[in-house]
Amino acid sequence: MWSNGSLCLSCVPESFFELGEQLCAQQEDGRELHVRVMDESDDTVALDGNHPLAVKNLTFDLQLVEIG
Repeated sequence: MWSNGSLCLSCVPESFFELGEQLCAQQEDGRELHVRVMDESDDTVALDGNHPLAVKNLTFDLQLVEIG
Protein backbone atom coordinates (compact mmCIF):
# COMPACT_ATOMS: atom_id res chain seq x y z
CA MET A 1 0.00 0.00 0.00
CA TRP A 2 2.86 2.45 0.82
CA SER A 3 5.37 3.32 -1.87
CA ASN A 4 8.11 5.93 -1.41
CA GLY A 5 6.08 7.73 1.25
CA SER A 6 2.89 7.89 -0.80
CA LEU A 7 -0.32 5.96 -0.45
CA CYS A 8 -1.88 4.01 -3.30
CA LEU A 9 -5.56 4.94 -3.13
CA SER A 10 -6.54 2.30 -5.67
CA CYS A 11 -5.60 -0.27 -3.01
CA VAL A 12 -8.25 0.83 -0.50
CA PRO A 13 -12.04 1.19 -0.60
CA GLU A 14 -13.42 4.59 -1.65
CA SER A 15 -15.03 5.28 1.73
CA PHE A 16 -11.99 4.17 3.77
CA PHE A 17 -10.81 7.67 4.75
CA GLU A 18 -12.67 10.29 6.76
CA LEU A 19 -11.24 13.77 7.36
CA GLY A 20 -9.73 14.01 10.85
CA GLU A 21 -9.60 10.24 11.27
CA GLN A 22 -6.48 8.79 12.86
CA LEU A 23 -4.82 5.86 11.11
CA CYS A 24 -1.96 3.58 12.06
CA ALA A 25 0.46 2.55 9.32
CA GLN A 26 3.44 0.25 9.52
CA GLN A 27 6.77 1.54 8.25
CA GLU A 28 9.26 -0.63 6.34
CA ASP A 29 11.28 -1.22 9.53
CA GLY A 30 8.16 -2.45 11.36
CA ARG A 31 7.57 0.66 13.48
CA GLU A 32 4.05 2.05 13.67
CA LEU A 33 3.30 5.52 12.38
CA HIS A 34 0.16 7.28 13.61
CA VAL A 35 -1.23 9.78 11.11
CA ARG A 36 -4.34 11.93 10.72
CA VAL A 37 -6.26 12.33 7.44
CA MET A 38 -6.09 16.03 6.56
CA ASP A 39 -7.37 16.17 2.98
CA GLU A 40 -8.55 13.81 0.26
CA SER A 41 -8.99 14.14 -3.49
CA ASP A 42 -9.80 11.68 -6.25
CA ASP A 43 -6.33 10.15 -6.33
CA THR A 44 -4.44 11.39 -3.25
CA VAL A 45 -4.84 11.74 0.48
CA ALA A 46 -2.89 14.19 2.67
CA LEU A 47 -1.72 12.71 5.97
CA ASP A 48 -0.31 14.53 9.00
CA GLY A 49 2.17 12.62 11.14
CA ASN A 50 2.67 15.35 13.75
CA HIS A 51 1.78 14.68 17.37
CA PRO A 52 -1.80 15.85 18.11
CA LEU A 53 -0.49 18.44 20.60
CA ALA A 54 1.84 19.96 17.99
CA VAL A 55 -0.82 22.51 16.99
CA LYS A 56 -1.94 23.31 20.56
CA ASN A 57 -0.74 26.10 22.84
CA LEU A 58 0.48 24.45 26.02
CA THR A 59 0.65 26.28 29.35
CA PHE A 60 2.54 24.79 32.29
CA ASP A 61 2.25 25.81 35.95
CA LEU A 62 5.62 25.10 37.58
CA GLN A 63 6.84 25.42 41.13
CA LEU A 64 10.61 25.81 41.61
CA VAL A 65 11.55 23.55 44.51
CA GLU A 66 15.32 23.87 44.62
CA ILE A 67 18.22 25.46 42.71
CA GLY A 68 21.59 23.76 42.37
